[in-house]
Amino acid sequence: MPRIVLVNPRFDVSSWGLKHALPIVGKRANLPTPCLTLLAALTPAEFDVAIVDENVSEIDYGLLTAADIVGLTGMSVQRRRMEEILGELKRRGAFCVVGGPWVSVQEDAFGGLADVVFVGAAEETWQTTRNCCA
Repeated sequence: MPRIVLVNPRFDVSSWGLKHALPIVGKRANLPTPCLTLLAALTPAEFDVAIVDENVSEIDYGLLTAADIVGLTGMSVQRRRMEEILGELKRRGAFCVVGGPWVSVQEDAFGGLADVVFVGAAEETWQTTRNCCA
């Protein structure tokens, strides 16, 4: 069964990630992104899906490079980390797709680092994922 790993990158130190405030309230992350669970639910049944939220735990690049597809999402405040992750995955030969708010407004943001760029609402485009492994 083909495997997809969906990744939400960590936030840089800013008000978005609340890195310094979270320990005070005993939390590891401030706001889980609902898009990854939505994408998992929309993924065709022939795929096995895993979700990695870097705001909760570190990225295991071995897990990512073993996947058939690595999907990355993010907002403008995550763009630098998205580029770092895509660069490392490209170096390791992983097949990467990217989508989300940032790339939807800046389609060429990552140059040749992503194999596929999804622009717009995932509900309309993500079902084409099966074509990536054809």
